[in-house]
Parts: sequence; structure tokens; C-alpha cells
Amino acid sequence: MNGLKQQSSSRLALFGGVVVLGGLLAWPLFGAAQDKQPPDAKHQHASPKAPDKDLAGQIRDLQTKVAKLEAALKQGHQAT
Repeated sequence: MNGLKQQSSSRLALFGGVVVLGGLLAWPLFGAAQDKQPPDAKHQHASPKAPDKDLAGQIRDLQTKVAKLEAALKQGHQAT
């Protein structure tokens, strides 16, 4: 008789685990279904009429930023 109670509780625990696991796997699907924004509204693109910098100017800006970051990184490594 005691073995029957133990078997029932094991099955109940297994069933509870399956229900919890199923709920955790289904949760993201329910969240995605409630997403009301169209995909295009999540991010913005530069307007096509915005004046673009010339490519050489963009490269100079990026080189300046890289040089600043490398200098900061070098200082960080020297301090440690």
C-alpha cells in the first residue's frame, strides 16, 4: 500500500514538472503574439533626404575615434 502512494506522488511530481516546463517553453510564444508594433516601427533609418558626409570625412572621424579608444585602452593596461 505504501508503494502505491509513493508511485502516485512520483507521477504527480513528474506531471507537475512537465506542466512547468511546457509553460516555460510556451511563454515566449505568447509574448511574441502580443507584439502589436509592425517590424518597421522598431528601428529608425536615416532619412533619405539627410545630407550625407563624404566618405573621406567619415573615415577620418572613425580613425579619430579609434585612436582615442586605443589611447584609453593603452592607459588602462598601463594602470593595471
